[in-house]
Amino acid sequence: MELTARSGGRHKVGNELAKAAGTDENIGRVLSNRYRVVARRGSGGAGIVYRAVDDRLGRTVAIKLLQRGLADDPIFLRRFRDEAQAAAQLNHPNIMKVFDWGSDEGEPYLVMEYLSNGSLRELYARGVELTTPQVVQIGAATASALAYSHNRNFLHRDIKPANLLFDDGGRVRIADFGLVRALSESSATETGGGILGTPRYMAPEQVEGKRSVPGSDVYSLGLVLYEALFGAIPFQGDTQLALAFARLREPVVNPNPEDPVASSIVSMLDREADRRPSAAEIEHLWNAFARDLTNPEPLFVGGQALTVMTPEAVMDDSLQWLGDGATVAGDLTEHLASDRGDGTTAVLVAPMGGEGDEPTSVLEVAKPMHVESVPPETEEVGGRRPWWLLFFLLPILVAAALGAAVLYQHFREIKVDNVANLTAVAATQRLRGEGIAHVTVQDRYSTGVASGRVIGSSPSVGANVHPDGDVVLYVSKGHAPVYVASYQSAQFAMAQRALLAKGFRVDPKYEYSPDVPAGVVMGETPVNQRVPYHSIVRFVVSKGPAPRPVPNVVGASLATAEGDLTNQGFVYQVQKQYSNSVASGDVLSQSVSAGTVLGVGSSVTIVSSLGPHYVQVPNVVGDALGSAESTLQSQGFAIGTVSAPFGGSIVQYQSPGAGQTVLYGASINLLVIP
Repeated sequence: MELTARSGGRHKVGNELAKAAGTDENIGRVLSNRYRVVARRGSGGAGIVYRAVDDRLGRTVAIKLLQRGLADDPIFLRRFRDEAQAAAQLNHPNIMKVFDWGSDEGEPYLVMEYLSNGSLRELYARGVELTTPQVVQIGAATASALAYSHNRNFLHRDIKPANLLFDDGGRVRIADFGLVRALSESSATETGGGILGTPRYMAPEQVEGKRSVPGSDVYSLGLVLYEALFGAIPFQGDTQLALAFARLREPVVNPNPEDPVASSIVSMLDREADRRPSAAEIEHLWNAFARDLTNPEPLFVGGQALTVMTPEAVMDDSLQWLGDGATVAGDLTEHLASDRGDGTTAVLVAPMGGEGDEPTSVLEVAKPMHVESVPPETEEVGGRRPWWLLFFLLPILVAAALGAAVLYQHFREIKVDNVANLTAVAATQRLRGEGIAHVTVQDRYSTGVASGRVIGSSPSVGANVHPDGDVVLYVSKGHAPVYVASYQSAQFAMAQRALLAKGFRVDPKYEYSPDVPAGVVMGETPVNQRVPYHSIVRFVVSKGPAPRPVPNVVGASLATAEGDLTNQGFVYQVQKQYSNSVASGDVLSQSVSAGTVLGVGSSVTIVSSLGPHYVQVPNVVGDALGSAESTLQSQGFAIGTVSAPFGGSIVQYQSPGAGQTVLYGASINLLVIP
């Protein structure tokens, strides 16, 4: 690659870049008579990634050349082939496409689609802070890809920001499907016995060296989304391994329990894999989040690729990132602005194109010249200046002044003022008052700016625009409409919490229902539609069956009484009692009077008759009178007539006699002799 100065001569920086690029023997190499290597993108533990051109189809691709030593391992090559073929069969809009694989000069290689908008990791490196709608959009798309792959028994095992790439339209793609599995199966650990993978985003079971499961991908995705939402992962450690093992000690605490998005992320970070939601469940839930949130701001304006040096996300976190045309031979930063010593300064100019564009030219900027002051010509003594020259000079001066004014007007620029939170009318008047002629308004939903107020502008605050340029004001339409899901047959308390968290107001109406349990939603308005933010959602909530009168069951058989109470929705308790007047098995009494209105489920106690209580009379003949009376009374008998015609204290006779059967409580007559 040769970079030349504008004057046509070879420039010092061009020489250095050409020399450095030449140190990579693969630049310009053609793989399998088809793929022409254009520029190096990065290097890592698995190999090197290049930007290449498929000469057969005329498209740009990404090629990963794997380490030469891997070609000597037949087990790896077989697994690599099987996994590359399997990965090529994964056809999902959020999974990087694998086009081809092969081996060239003993080096295995993988051909993938080239994604010019870089990775999520690269966005962080540029200082981009994601909004909640943007995090939800990325999370829903990634979960969809994982659910698709898990359904086909395919794990990723290395979900991290560097493996989440964006295509020209800003759509997220998961990279390294298949390659991660092939490498991880070829050896359990890295050189030196370390854990294979990226410890920062490993699931607990991966840290412990256990078998990866679909929940392992879910955990790694949870860490990626936690970092995207809160700016850091929820663990601390002095080293990568210390950071990995930190997740084995304590559970992740939700920093924002009121946020359903944060709660969902924390559920992905459960230490037990079988307690985490599946990728399919996350996809379903996060698609619902996406419907409820405002449309996210685009991560990339107009679908343009990044114009800065960006990481290649198909590599792991240990690689050294390089821009197109650079190599590991040396740091060329010192050459980007170097003094030639001949009155010019060399400046490397990058094109305003995609991420993979090479530096194309070196401009020479002339240094300011030192001009010696020359004394004005001495006027000849007695000489005169011809006044008639003014007739010729005046039009020239006027034309020059007009030309200067036109040039000034053409090249002058106005800095865009900060008009955020102003009304559209006030913001437009301010910008036009500062000299910007064309100001247009676009309406957008906003969660943080009141309706009718300016959210921001394009170009943004502080940017320079020409007076005839266009400035677009983004004016808030308020919060976007929010989707109201159906809560039919759900508990009202749960539905109320969910809607209040989304900003709705809830108006319940309670009604009795013979079929719907108390506290369950029977009706909802509006439902299954988008409505303005902070709308009222009206519910009809069951109070359960209406109160009912207690039936009269006294005198009825026990079975009949139990059936009557059950049919009315009451529960009952049964007690037993002897009765000389009520036949055995019939109801003597009930604890709640007939006709009393009680709520369904109330308890009523009924007393069932055991019939008459018969007992045998004990023998007290020969006992002292006091002892006989005590014996009879203790067994429930009454003392009848006590006769003692001759005085005395010994029972001579009793009636009824001993052993006879009488009703409990009967009177016993006694005859006493001396």
